[in-house]
Amino acid sequence: MAGPILIAKGNRGQHALRVFTPLDQKAVQAAARTFRINPALDAEAALTEPGVDEALVSLLDEKGRPGVVDRAFVLPPSGRLPPLTPGERSGSRRR
Repeated sequence: MAGPILIAKGNRGQHALRVFTPLDQKAVQAAARTFRINPALDAEAALTEPGVDEALVSLLDEKGRPGVVDRAFVLPPSGRLPPLTPGERSGSRRR
C-alpha cells in the first residue's frame, strides 16, 4: 500500500490506495482522516478512485495551517528554453 507523498514544505498529496483486505480499508480510513475535511469531497472514496495524473492534495495557507483536501491534476514534467506562449499556457491547464 502506498503512503502519502510529501510535497514541498509540508504540503501533502496522496497516491491512490488500493483496498483488498479489511486492514487495507482501515488504512484508507486512517489516511482520509488525516486530511482537513472538504464538505464537497468524500476523501475516503476519492482515495481509492483517482484517475491517471490525478491526486488528492492539501496545501498549507499563509500561516502554515493545512487547507481542505481537494482533487488536483498533476502534469508531467517537461522543459524547453523559450517561455510558453499565452496560447500554450492556457492549454496546459485542465478543468
